[in-house]
Amino acid sequence: MTTRYPVLRIDSRLPLKTLFVAPPTINPAWVEALMSSANSPMGLRIVPEPDPATQVDPIAAAMWPPSTV
Repeated sequence: MTTRYPVLRIDSRLPLKTLFVAPPTINPAWVEALMSSANSPMGLRIVPEPDPATQVDPIAAAMWPPSTV
């Protein structure tokens, strides 16, 4: 069975405007974890976003899920 996903096509002639009520905040610890993951031999993997209030070791965060080797 083939899974089908909806396709959304947006024409370049269609004017789109995006309104943000508040600027998005970027979690620096998550960015560090993503960069560490991207620079690993396995390449970029999505890692869980850590709580912005906690100090996170980006190398340890990039190891998610934990290796069983």
